[in-house]
Amino acid sequence: MVYEVRVVNFFPSIYIFVSILYNTTKGHGDAMKYKLLVTDIDDTLLTTDKRITDKVKDALFRAQDAGVMLAIASGRLPIGVRPFVEALHIPERGGCYLAFNGGLILDAQGNILHSEVLEHKYLRAVCT
Repeated sequence: MVYEVRVVNFFPSIYIFVSILYNTTKGHGDAMKYKLLVTDIDDTLLTTDKRITDKVKDALFRAQDAGVMLAIASGRLPIGVRPFVEALHIPERGGCYLAFNGGLILDAQGNILHSEVLEHKYLRAVCT
C-alpha cells in the first residue's frame, strides 16, 4: 500500500486548495479512494468575510458522506478552529483538527492526539 499527498485545486471557482491523502494500492490502477481531506481555514476555506459558503459546505458534506475523513489545519489557537469544526459537523462525522500550524492535533471532540512544543530552555532564545 502506497500513500501519497497531493495539493489540488478542489473548488476552482473559489480557489480552495486542499491536501488529499489517497490510497494507490497495486491492482487498482487509477481507481483511487480518497481517505482524508485536509484544508486550511483562512484564505482557503473561508471567504473574505470569514464564512464558509453553502457550496463549500455541501461539497465537504458530500465528501464526508462518501467516507472521506475531514481535517482542518490552521495556525490559529484551538478555540479559533473549533467553530469551523462544529460548522462542518466533524464531531458527528469523524475527523480531526490541527492548531498552532500543526503543533497540536486534536480529535473531533477536542482531545489532544499529538503535541509538539518547544522546551522552556529554548523559549528565551526564540522569543527575545
